[in-house]
Amino acid sequence: SIGGECREDVIRRHHEAIQHYLRWGMPLFVGHGTSLRTFLESCGSSAKIEQGSFVPFLYRKTET
Repeated sequence: SIGGECREDVIRRHHEAIQHYLRWGMPLFVGHGTSLRTFLESCGSSAKIEQGSFVPFLYRKTET
């Protein structure tokens, strides 16, 4: 679990949010910590994100 929330719920919540906002174009998401890193890893990203940096990420919509 991640701060009381299971890993699968964190990943699902991020996918749902991104897919929701993609309807309006190309959104910019800003995040921090374990939940964002968990989501990016679930998408296959192995980028090492340093504090104060950014990582461009092309999200490919998943079928649910």
